[in-house]
Amino acid sequence: MELEPRHASDHHTLTALLLHQRALLERLRYRHIQLRVLLEAGESRFLGRAIDELADAEEELTDVEEARASVAAGLAEIAGLPERADLRTLSSTAPTHLAGLLTSLGEDLEALLAEVEAERRAARTIAHARVGMLASGAGDGRHAPGAGSV
Repeated sequence: MELEPRHASDHHTLTALLLHQRALLERLRYRHIQLRVLLEAGESRFLGRAIDELADAEEELTDVEEARASVAAGLAEIAGLPERADLRTLSSTAPTHLAGLLTSLGEDLEALLAEVEAERRAARTIAHARVGMLASGAGDGRHAPGAGSV
């Protein structure tokens, strides 16, 4: 059931938010990869910056997710759907030229979320291993406090 044309701008807004959310998830994935690489290389002096950038990316993503959820809930209400209707269901109410795009974006977001979570787990695993090495004194000493100090 396609909604009336006057609601097409809401679908356009939803589409724009989903495109932005996809870009932010790509950036978040990149930040997790960056953190993982820094951890693997033992470059602890850059970890603070990497973690701050990761937190900033997560905060921006949260803001966009909240805006997207609000627009989606409004569209669902207008269409008489449950407030938390998924994108596939919402796409059935979209103008024809947007329906396929909404479905595709939903699939992209699911895949990206899985990739981000995999990178998050990998970084966490490496961080735990590094902490364990440092705690046992098995680190290489390159970046340990006081290493090489005069």
